[in-house]
Amino acid sequence: MILELKKINMTEENLNTRKVPRNLRINLTSIPPDQAGVPLTRKRSEGPFPRVPNTAILSICKHMERNGYSKNNYDYYDFEMLYPSNEGVREYFKKYQPHLVGLSVPISTGYSHVKIISKIIREELPNTLIVMGGYLAGSSDAVIKCSDVDMTVVGDGEIAWLKICDLMTEEQLAVGARNIIDEDKLKEIRGIYFYDKSGKVHHQGFGESILKDDIPFPDYEFYERGLQNNPEMIKNYFRNYSVLGSEVFMFDPRASDPNKKKKQLASLFTSKGCVAACTFCQREAGGYRVFDVDKLDEHLELLKNKYDVGFIKILDENWGQDRKNAVEVSKIMKKHNMLFFAVGRCTSFTYEDIKFYKECGMTGLQFGVESGSQRILDMMEKRYKVQQIVDVLVNCAKLQVHSPIPIILGMPGETEETVRETGQFVGKVAARVGCHPDVLGVSPLYVLPLPGTPLYEYGKQVGVFGKKAKEVDEFLDAVSGSNIYKRYYFNLNGAPQSEVIFWEWLLRLEASRAFREESKKVDAVAPETTRKIFIKMHDEEVKNNPHYSLKYKHVKFQPITKFIEKFIVGNKVIDKLPRWTIYPLVKWFGYLEYLVQCSYSSNRIHPIYQKRVKVERLSLDDLKNGMAAYTSSRSVRGKSLRGVVEGKKHMAFL
Repeated sequence: MILELKKINMTEENLNTRKVPRNLRINLTSIPPDQAGVPLTRKRSEGPFPRVPNTAILSICKHMERNGYSKNNYDYYDFEMLYPSNEGVREYFKKYQPHLVGLSVPISTGYSHVKIISKIIREELPNTLIVMGGYLAGSSDAVIKCSDVDMTVVGDGEIAWLKICDLMTEEQLAVGARNIIDEDKLKEIRGIYFYDKSGKVHHQGFGESILKDDIPFPDYEFYERGLQNNPEMIKNYFRNYSVLGSEVFMFDPRASDPNKKKKQLASLFTSKGCVAACTFCQREAGGYRVFDVDKLDEHLELLKNKYDVGFIKILDENWGQDRKNAVEVSKIMKKHNMLFFAVGRCTSFTYEDIKFYKECGMTGLQFGVESGSQRILDMMEKRYKVQQIVDVLVNCAKLQVHSPIPIILGMPGETEETVRETGQFVGKVAARVGCHPDVLGVSPLYVLPLPGTPLYEYGKQVGVFGKKAKEVDEFLDAVSGSNIYKRYYFNLNGAPQSEVIFWEWLLRLEASRAFREESKKVDAVAPETTRKIFIKMHDEEVKNNPHYSLKYKHVKFQPITKFIEKFIVGNKVIDKLPRWTIYPLVKWFGYLEYLVQCSYSSNRIHPIYQKRVKVERLSLDDLKNGMAAYTSSRSVRGKSLRGVVEGKKHMAFL
């Protein structure tokens, strides 16, 4: 549902009467998702896509300026881009000495950095108030109890942050804002999570949202300020397409047109939020808002003329949901001769929609596919059918619009049957494209349970994760810097590890087999040029992408894995053999390799190699209780993991 927000009454009289201490120093720091103390696998200047502009901190600072604060009152420290040493962080805060610090954490995997940075700030500035916002605020209690963060903002932060700033007085700055800030006034601020001096927790729900028209587009002069004395790093917000290339543009001949003069790639948001409620997805706040298209027009003009930009990656979670807005955005892209890529939901696009967007410059469109099993899509609360995914992917292939096929394994409810269904789905789509699934780059990933999701709540209910602050702290430490690769998988499914290890091979074997069989029945709809590009892109991925090779480097002892990948998966002869002759061998030899891998201490830093509480697999009763919790057997939520979680709560209450 699109939120309709009431306009905030901020008159000139309000602005003139706001008393901002002249010597007030505020710091905003971006927190990276990487694990603290671990070298980056890629420099910020590397990779096919530019760095994501920090819209959250920019929006907070612009909101402060609209309400009486000046640029002299705050400083932006772009830790995510600079990635300094602990000594560098300490030196910065000793020099600037802010009274108030705001840490912006885009995802919970940045927790290890939060602990280290807040500790450094506390050691150097014991009276400074430290506030944290972002998705990690879903674990506010553990963050406050186990780090040096004083309070958090849950949900949108602009209004809550401004109200915290307004509580800063000359008196407080003199003796330390952390010590005497007015707790009674703090309790009135929506979104704030903190403990008062008596030890009682206070939280008034999600933070209020600013007007959608006040959400800014990227401001590179502001971002350059965050780079401190490293202005040359501003180039990391762009990529030169003619040098690096990018898979989302390679399929469109317009990208390599010698007459296209603008070669830089930039990224931006045109909306905020998502209408979906996927049970594995970490959300900061609800709602969905589209931005002012007139401001987009101005921003693209700036990008084109000042930064030589001709390619745009739209970062929206849910582009195209508001079709009227998507049409306007596309027209503006066409006006500025921009080629663009976006991510949306399969139910938002017809063949004619995709055709129109392509005519306006769209080269790629990605969907949250995740699974080819209806049972798992329901568990994820996807709210669409497998056939709808097939239809939109085929339409994209017909129109030569690149659409990757992301697959995620390991949800509660996953079985060999559901994995086989997903593999067959992938193979059939690949046959319509005309490329083998491996050439398409279909490599399954694994769900990562992050706080604030039904998946994480389910993990607590079945005893895999603890509920106390210290236990949550230990979990957040464990997932810091994690990604959705197999080595980071927490088995909440209840399947034996022999099956978990086999899932990836089963999916790829079934996809290859289905591809061969389906290719005999249907003709490929993608042009020959598309297939050639896929082959070239796959070869480049294997050769140049460090993340591709890291799956071998990060885990010791993988001879069986390498053998299966080289000689079994995708082999035409293997695809013709009866399943019972090859699948058990792959499964049990793969499991044997896993057991050997468990003996290496370096491997045991990864969750999949650690011993954990054994859980029962989802039962029919779990699903029935979930449906009962939502009063209807046809309820979408009742059939999802959210329903299972609510059903367990319901049964515990009874």
